[in-house]
Amino acid sequence: MSYDLEYIKKLRVKLCISQKELASQCRISASMLNQIEKGTAKPSFDTAKVIFNYLETKKFSNQKKASDIYTRPIITLGPLDTLGRVIEKMKDHEFSQIPVVNTKKCVGIVTEGGIAKHTDNPNYTRTTKISKIMKSIPPIFDLNFSAGALKDIVSISGCVLITEKNNIVGIITSQDLLKLIT
Repeated sequence: MSYDLEYIKKLRVKLCISQKELASQCRISASMLNQIEKGTAKPSFDTAKVIFNYLETKKFSNQKKASDIYTRPIITLGPLDTLGRVIEKMKDHEFSQIPVVNTKKCVGIVTEGGIAKHTDNPNYTRTTKISKIMKSIPPIFDLNFSAGALKDIVSISGCVLITEKNNIVGIITSQDLLKLIT
């Protein structure tokens, strides 16, 4: 997230949050928050992050959570699975991406776009291990995270993984975001 510090006061006021409440929730003094809002003090990166995270959480608190829109159960493959297997899974489940998991931990993701990049390369066949073509780990969020706040992240990364108690339980793609339209 990148915001001007002026955004803090604007959003705090819009959300009807007092300086005292915001300061308390962010574990800083009301005096410090007042100085940040006036522009006479600059917060550390960590303090600014805590303030913005709290405000964004409050902004979306009455909206749907990730748990309301994610796809479950999640289909995963291992890094030693083959390109042929991932293609079959994608066709069977009509998925455009599948996380790659090794001992319950995500190590990457295979996407249709990633596979398409290798279709002209004779070194990549149906027996190629997907660890050779997988992309890096997508962003990971808790199932209580605001679904609305994930829109921009999904548009950039293609998907986000959803966890509960540090276990991957689902995925949100642009298709899942359509559930936000009421």
